[in-house]
Amino acid sequence: MKQKQAFPKPIFKRWMYLFARMLGPAYLYFALKVKRLRIENPQMLAKHIQGFKAKKHILIFTFRHAAKEDAPLLLVGIKNTHLRFLYGRDVLNWAGKVTSFIFPRLGFIAVQNRGTNKEGLKFLKEEVQKGKFPLALAPEGQVTYHMYRCSPIQTGVANIALWALETGKEVSIVPLVAGYRYDESLTALISSWQEKTKVQLSQDSCKNQILSAFEQSLDIVASSFQLETNKDLPFIERRDVLCDAILAQAEDLAVLQNREGTILDRLFRLRFIAEDVLFGSTERQESQLQNTREYLKNCQVVDILEYLDPSYLEGADQEGRMYESVLNLLDLQNRLEGGTINSRFSPRIKQAVIYAGDAVVLTDQTASLASRKQKIGNITTLVEEALEKTSQELSSITF
Repeated sequence: MKQKQAFPKPIFKRWMYLFARMLGPAYLYFALKVKRLRIENPQMLAKHIQGFKAKKHILIFTFRHAAKEDAPLLLVGIKNTHLRFLYGRDVLNWAGKVTSFIFPRLGFIAVQNRGTNKEGLKFLKEEVQKGKFPLALAPEGQVTYHMYRCSPIQTGVANIALWALETGKEVSIVPLVAGYRYDESLTALISSWQEKTKVQLSQDSCKNQILSAFEQSLDIVASSFQLETNKDLPFIERRDVLCDAILAQAEDLAVLQNREGTILDRLFRLRFIAEDVLFGSTERQESQLQNTREYLKNCQVVDILEYLDPSYLEGADQEGRMYESVLNLLDLQNRLEGGTINSRFSPRIKQAVIYAGDAVVLTDQTASLASRKQKIGNITTLVEEALEKTSQELSSITF
């Protein structure tokens, strides 16, 4: 059934909030398999939440979105207040009727990266200035699959902060990161990758096996899309060339003339076009629907492929980095087989920690300096640096 692309207006219902609070821990335990959750630095979190409730400042939580479990983890784990999450407007088209019912009634706000949504932006501005709950958003724009590395963030959080500063209050932007540990052995996960890909790795250390699997995965992807890779190029260049070629195939199928921008720009553009075709109110030809489903598979593959990076294995918490890398390799195979992030494999038993970093505190003086463009740039830099610092600090935490 097709849906119209109306803005799903948030209509917060207290009974839904209480229902979510009651069932949230069970959902984490049974559905997401998070057997243990700990909040690191709870006193600092409580201080900022108390200040918000006392109307001393406006509070915005920016969270690193490294895993699909992040948002429900935060919703359950932060108990002193409800959070008004920002989420991608297209989520309600594929996440099912239950999610479509729950999200607006929890007061979550639909947004669209690289798109204009005047009704949603108007509501968001009013909420950030007068709302009863802190906002929570992932400024990287999408899941980025790495706990310990922040990807470049979008400018949306800076625009929201400037709206908040118009009230004359201080604005506290608190960076949050979630970390995970898995009970399943690393060797078992590597064996699972070998079984799924039919590639036999040499008997070596886990790290060297993962490095080899990275190389093999580029060949597997290239073969799947009838492409070739240049073995003389470094890994990252070969990966980016593959991403570019796979997106070009998708843009051909979408008959898209505008092919400018970063990989992420092009991914968002293709997703919005696909959203209009698959879920718009106008009837479409079956051939157009089939083309759209086909190029969405290209997008799903690039979505995870662009984050494969052997250099991520270097740094603090080698074990955690290796686990993430193998899970990303398994997910790449999932996407090649037609899967999405919803069907991404996650080990059956995991423990998690939510870590709050030092807040970025903005005052009305921030709004009095320089042009709006410069203000946006300055705030974006401050938030990105805070998220990167918090991600690095997470690697030193004992699970």
